[in-house]
Amino acid sequence: MTIPSFRNKRTISQNKHGLATPRILILDVRDKKTPNGETIAYVIVEREETYDHIDHQQIHKASIRLTYEIVLPLHNQQHCQTSGTFEASYAAKHANQNGYIFMTSSNLTSGALFLDLPGYKGQRIGTYLFSQIVLWAKQWPEASVHPITLMEGQADDANRERRNHFYERYGFEFDYDTPERRTGKSRPLTASQLQVVRTWTANITETDPLDHLRKSRTDMAILVNDLKTQKVANDYLRTDLEKARKSPFLWMIDIYAARYATTLLIVSSVLLLAFSLYRS
Repeated sequence: MTIPSFRNKRTISQNKHGLATPRILILDVRDKKTPNGETIAYVIVEREETYDHIDHQQIHKASIRLTYEIVLPLHNQQHCQTSGTFEASYAAKHANQNGYIFMTSSNLTSGALFLDLPGYKGQRIGTYLFSQIVLWAKQWPEASVHPITLMEGQADDANRERRNHFYERYGFEFDYDTPERRTGKSRPLTASQLQVVRTWTANITETDPLDHLRKSRTDMAILVNDLKTQKVANDYLRTDLEKARKSPFLWMIDIYAARYATTLLIVSSVLLLAFSLYRS
């Protein structure tokens, strides 16, 4: 029996895109420059989907919310953003025969994405989250994607191009208001034209929460065993050091006897044999 929140939940999008994700996942994030290195962050992601049907068949409205939070050690609780949400929504025949998809809001209004995680910028966490939104939206390939409006307050000069490139990778094309590309609005497109970005797979791994806990317990057991072994070794060294302090000469004899015991045994055997041969 599996806890319901950890169970793979078959969503309506599974038939077309192979989605069968649990409600809660843990992301194992490695540095994108050294993807085979140590984990730099664990991110908990909770997925919530709602579907309103007409006559139990046609979907009238739907929404998705991805809530994320970075797990920080108790001694490293930073006073900065470590959590947030990515949201999207769908409305059938909302001013459009094929329906509308709002890629940045769950309540059929315009919105924008903000992902500012100090220490983890550029580690593709946002790429992962928005990729899940795109996969979800592709359930309705003919639906029109509501335009995304880029506003000046959403980015400064240092990360403006990073913001623009983020959306462009997913298939959005913008009509910018200025050559500096500070503000603009995306051109019309359908969900089928959205691009699925999978660069996050290079340094992020989805982990089942129960598997993560099992691995953590196994790692902890190994560390505890190593600690016990180290304690035994330390106790032996402490006893040996105390013996050396009390009687350095005897301690030195014991050391040499232990180190050259085999050699002394061979030499003694040879001398004994030689003496026996001499006497005979």
